[in-house]
Amino acid sequence: MAKRVVQTVSLFILTVAVALPWTFQIAAAASLLFSDTDEDGVGRVEIRIDDAETPADIGSTDFTLEFWMKSANGNTAPEVGCDRTGYNWIEGNIVFDRDRLAGSARDYGLAIAGGRIAFGVENANGAYTICSTGNVLDGQWRHIAVQRRMADGMLWLYLDGVLEQQASGPAGDISYPNGETGDPREALLVLGREKFDLGPSGFRGWIDEIRLSNTLRYQGDAFAVRTEPFALDASTLALYHLDEATGDTIVDQNSNQSPGVRRHSAAAGPEWSADTPFGSVSSTGRIEFIASVQPAVSEGTATLAITVRRSGGSAGPATVEIEIVGGSATEGADYELSPRALSWADGDTAPKTFSLSIIDDTLIEGDETVQLTLVNATGSSLGASAETTVMINDNDQTSPPPPNGGGASGDSGGGGAMGGFWLVLGLAGAVCRRLILRVVRSVDRRSRHRDVLYDGVVNWIRAKPGPADGRGSRY
Repeated sequence: MAKRVVQTVSLFILTVAVALPWTFQIAAAASLLFSDTDEDGVGRVEIRIDDAETPADIGSTDFTLEFWMKSANGNTAPEVGCDRTGYNWIEGNIVFDRDRLAGSARDYGLAIAGGRIAFGVENANGAYTICSTGNVLDGQWRHIAVQRRMADGMLWLYLDGVLEQQASGPAGDISYPNGETGDPREALLVLGREKFDLGPSGFRGWIDEIRLSNTLRYQGDAFAVRTEPFALDASTLALYHLDEATGDTIVDQNSNQSPGVRRHSAAAGPEWSADTPFGSVSSTGRIEFIASVQPAVSEGTATLAITVRRSGGSAGPATVEIEIVGGSATEGADYELSPRALSWADGDTAPKTFSLSIIDDTLIEGDETVQLTLVNATGSSLGASAETTVMINDNDQTSPPPPNGGGASGDSGGGGAMGGFWLVLGLAGAVCRRLILRVVRSVDRRSRHRDVLYDGVVNWIRAKPGPADGRGSRY
């Protein structure tokens, strides 16, 4: 009797195992490592989208495309035209390619260019590309999410849960037009390579956890990034855990309605890897500037907000300090910086800001810079963008050189070369302790200027009356 029971149970377990659906496959955590290659037709994952019933064919409704990636060496494509009209993303190291050869086609794609994420769309109404501000070539797992609203073409790009860019692109459908004839590769969503093997570089690095959704999942300036695999829900069109760890079949967890195929070779990959974001992303996250170069600011601007984010995790409190490490601008004379430290509470992922207060003086100084770095992080680590530079544009009028024939003592006169010097003064305060000397030596009719900043006691300098045209005073 006992033996019969054991046999019955064994048979029952076998029956259940055979009946398990695709969405309940059990496999070790894995990712795909892409290497790029000149070998055509490989080094990629292909997902067919030409069937009208293929859910992965996004673009006919609002959508969110999100995934995890980690860069490797070799993503060297230069910057492209960002945040402007044009299908510029195509020139980057391609991560997702849903391009078409037809002009004004309904298509989109995502790449890395100049270290930044570039996401672009195109249809008969135009083309537009937006880019992240943060650099992703740091060898760390990063969460990327791009969204599009079909009705007005609005685009969003999030990096590690922080909104990096949004812009209005072309409105209307960008899904694949079913029933098209022509190159069969047009009806593919390709990961890791340019689908037509026409030349632009592929992606080098890891990709994991890809989810396509028929909704705008994220709102506002920031959201908490999941530190576990995506879950299947009613808004999920396709979900790829990439946990197969072997073979060439890429399973879609949404009842395998949009399966993929790994096209690989020994040299090109992509290869299965045990490296995943959920085994390496620190729950305490990382702290960094959103941009390594800040927008230029004029002296006439009151303050510049410099944003710092905590991403990739928010467990426990965290702090960071800011330090001035260089630049030609002078603290106290050209700007003030406050506060000198930022803090996050446990679970807090909201961006924080330092304020750079610009001092509007009357000195003719030329444009100046401030170089800042994040230091002394506690409760979290520093990210790749721990340094940033600010350009302060001078808003004071630069005095022109004297005309030929009217120069300072020592001028040769006439229309030829002049050997003298012209001093143009900008005085700070009634008691002069800071002086700008603009020394102009006119070589010919095209003058050459050199600014010299002099700090010291200059009370002994006496200015003689200058010409009525305001060109300065002679000494």
